[in-house]
Amino acid sequence: MRAKFAAGAFMKLWGCNSGVSGWVYTNFDSTSRTLVSDQNADADYYYWRALNTRNVPKPSIAQALADYFGITVYGAGSGSHIEVQRGNQWITSNKYKKETGRWPGAPQTLRLHPDRGTYNPFKPTT
Repeated sequence: MRAKFAAGAFMKLWGCNSGVSGWVYTNFDSTSRTLVSDQNADADYYYWRALNTRNVPKPSIAQALADYFGITVYGAGSGSHIEVQRGNQWITSNKYKKETGRWPGAPQTLRLHPDRGTYNPFKPTT
């Protein structure tokens, strides 16, 4: 697959937090009103913390792909939301629902867009 990229090619990951290094997953505990990452701690539920059983903190997804493909990968550094192309404009899916009374879907043109910040570049380290 590495050979499929043209010289100077890059990849851009639209997924939430794909460009965040050192991530530790947490769950919210409503009693203490804190985020809990400890595997043995009490919390309302045990869901995201299950991802902390190995390789903590997590490496960046963008860095892993940059190393694998040998190209620069740009990863989102924050959360993302879905946008819908309506005419020549991109609007949020919530705004689309408010204007049309329905949620967008196929065959409409959709994209993920960062809520704040921008994309962090990751160059291959290998």
